Amino acid sequence: MTKSMRLLGIFLFFCALTCGTIFATPVNPYLTVVLDKKTPYYTRAISITKINTSLFLKDIDSIYRFWEIKDTQGLTELEFNSLKNDLVFVVMRQRKRDERLAEQLVTMFSDKGHSVIWRDYCLQFMGRLLPESSLKDKKLIENALLSAIDDKDSGIAGAALIAINHNKSLLNIPNEQIDKKIIDILKSDAPDYVKTTVLQLGVMNQTNPQELMVISRKIIEKEKNVQLKTSALAALGEFGVKADLLLIKIYTQSSDLRLRTSALSAERKLSTK
Repeated sequence: MTKSMRLLGIFLFFCALTCGTIFATPVNPYLTVVLDKKTPYYTRAISITKINTSLFLKDIDSIYRFWEIKDTQGLTELEFNSLKNDLVFVVMRQRKRDERLAEQLVTMFSDKGHSVIWRDYCLQFMGRLLPESSLKDKKLIENALLSAIDDKDSGIAGAALIAINHNKSLLNIPNEQIDKKIIDILKSDAPDYVKTTVLQLGVMNQTNPQELMVISRKIIEKEKNVQLKTSALAALGEFGVKADLLLIKIYTQSSDLRLRTSALSAERKLSTK
């Protein structure tokens, strides 16, 4: 090897070192703590609040890889998925929005290997992102929401209905399709918390008043969950008839303030019809 070639080699070596130093993108120190599975949950959660709004691409990539993890790393489902959830907010707060976010959320929601909790969170974020998404991403989100309302998990279906309702003007989803799903969930064995939200959504959308009346009467007569019964009383106040005053009257004397307040409100509305 000639002397000039050796010098050239040395020069290129130092150039590589220099460029590597200049263009390196070290992971944010607070993010490093969040991603460390050996660190206690509380410390990880606090560290998320300290992550800045100017992350390097390498940092964002690290977050995306973390979202794909399905093992809870020794945490509870709620703890682990709350870390994932809070990291979505971190990405959304960045000065420069990562254009892959919407598609990544759709991909993770569609992967049923992820927990229902995380898939539910992904749906909620899709609904938030939709108004400012590109046409391509809007279509991806719309297709995912359409798929979600038919999900076997009623919680997922309910979350999808809420996201759709908030973005009605941006979606090509017929009201009839939404209304049918609302009634289907209310007639199913979905958990009370899901039915409560979906019933409130039905009242807001004035979904098939006759069906809602019948369903609400059954809920008031048979169900025990206070929040669900409260929503049903409110629904009867909106769509009921004078004959429903007999059923509502029972709850105007309830010892539960929530039931009593809802019943009195429904009674006032029906009395003026």
